[in-house]
Amino acid sequence: YSLGSYFDALVTAEDSGSAEVEFYYAYAAQRIRRPPIRCIVVGESNSSVEAAHELGMKCVVVTGNQPVYDFVGADLVVRNLSQLSFMNMKRLFG
Repeated sequence: YSLGSYFDALVTAEDSGSAEVEFYYAYAAQRIRRPPIRCIVVGESNSSVEAAHELGMKCVVVTGNQPVYDFVGADLVVRNLSQLSFMNMKRLFG
């Protein structure tokens, strides 16, 4: 079972050659041929938010059991991926 059939590109931390989160976000944008300002990062930490915003990307945080108020810098905060819809992601660019 491979995730590759569901996505245009798969990028891991090892692919960018750097330990810095910003580098693999930038590399992922390059792989899908989109400018960073047209990308959304889905993460689970404030470091995801900071790295995404540094590149001009939007950031959705999936909190799980963590308090929502811990992620005030995120563009959108959801408890789990089932709360993520096309419309609320589209609004990030509105």
